[in-house]
Amino acid sequence: MTPVVSMRVSKNILYYIWNFIVKLFSKKKQKPYVTFDEVVTEREILEEAEKNEDEDVVILPEVPEPTEEAPEEQAPVSQEEEQLRKLIQEAVITRNIKYLAVHCTGTFTNATVSGILNYWRNTMRWRNPGYHLMFPYGGGFTYIHDFNLLSNGVADFNSNSINISTIGGLDADRRTVDTMTENQNRLVEITIEEFIKRFPEIIILGHRGFPNVQKACPCYDVDVKYAQFAPNVKRKL
Repeated sequence: MTPVVSMRVSKNILYYIWNFIVKLFSKKKQKPYVTFDEVVTEREILEEAEKNEDEDVVILPEVPEPTEEAPEEQAPVSQEEEQLRKLIQEAVITRNIKYLAVHCTGTFTNATVSGILNYWRNTMRWRNPGYHLMFPYGGGFTYIHDFNLLSNGVADFNSNSINISTIGGLDADRRTVDTMTENQNRLVEITIEEFIKRFPEIIILGHRGFPNVQKACPCYDVDVKYAQFAPNVKRKL
């Protein structure tokens, strides 16, 4: 082998070794997450969350009636107010939380948590769910996503936000209206109260209160409905 050929071979070997080392260390820096039963990287989660947000009106696809062979999957719903308080008080949250974004799902009131989760996963193809907490129309709450992870609630703000939502927001004619029940309202109040205790500077906003959002969500003025939480609660950012 001539010296010139030998040098070229050596350079190629060094090139492949260098690329292997770079890929090895870059993979280690990306922390893996498991969301919607899929292992993804921290970078993929961040990229998705920063460009996606919940829709203003969601007409969920019809699903077959449940049968004994294929019963309807139900997300767990808790009715205990103290359990909601304890959940927020004891949650490990290391993210820099600046905002609590209040949403409605933009669905009919008979939508289910499981149906909305399936819509995000199978229709939207999201890795992240849209919210952390959901409040069904029939009462109670469902904790669907770790507060310390990102959800697709408000584009460009998800890194620093907790997203919560009541189920509803559409009337029979598919118009956006405030359909909140007394129970949903009470649980949202508790959620706001507990997050203010944990993050005294947190800003409470409806989805439509964020910059560049042209949506009705959550179909009411958060600063009016929850005026008791001023100065944390605001109409616009």
